[in-house]
Amino acid sequence: ILGLCRRIGLLSCDTLLLREASIPSLVLNTGIKSKLLSCLYRAGYMCADWVIAQSQFMKKDIQDNFSFDPDSICVIHNPVDVESVQRQSVETISFLHRTKTILFVGRLAAEKQVVHILQAIALPPLVNVNFHIIGDGEQREFLESQAVSLNICDRVIFHGVQSNPFPYMKQADIVVLSSEFEGFPNV
Repeated sequence: ILGLCRRIGLLSCDTLLLREASIPSLVLNTGIKSKLLSCLYRAGYMCADWVIAQSQFMKKDIQDNFSFDPDSICVIHNPVDVESVQRQSVETISFLHRTKTILFVGRLAAEKQVVHILQAIALPPLVNVNFHIIGDGEQREFLESQAVSLNICDRVIFHGVQSNPFPYMKQADIVVLSSEFEGFPNV
C-alpha cells in the first residue's frame, strides 16, 4: 500500500523500505482476485527503494515473481536470543510423557497442516506417542474433532497460546513443523 501511495503521489519520502514477512506468490497464485492483488504487489514493490526479506527463498520469490531488483533486496533473518531462550526453558511445567512426545508450536491454520500430524499419530507405530499443541487459531475446533474421530484425543493435548513455549520445547522429544510453506519459521 505504501508503494502504491508513493506511486500516485500520496506519500512523499526520500527512501521507501518495505519488509516482507511471508511468501506472497504462494498466497497470490489462484483466481482473478489473486491475480489483481499480485499486480498491486508488483506495482507497490516497484516504488520501493529496498525490500527486507526474512530468507533467501523469500528474496528469490520477490525477485522472480514481482520483478524486483535482487540488488535492492536485503535478507535479514529473524533474530534469536539464545541466552534468553535458555533462561526461559528452565521453567517447570506439567508435561504428560509416554514413550515419546511430539510438539507443535504455531498458529492453528490450514497451511500449518497439523491435521497430517494427527493422522500420523493415529498410525499403529505411534500408539505410545503424545502430541502436544501450543497455539490457537481458526482450525482449533476442527483439529479437536479430528482427534476425537481418530480416537487419539487421550494422546493429543491442546495447550492453547503459551507466553513461554520454551519449557515445552525442552521437554519434547521432537518439535515438528508441518507447514505447507513458511517464509521464515519463527518457531
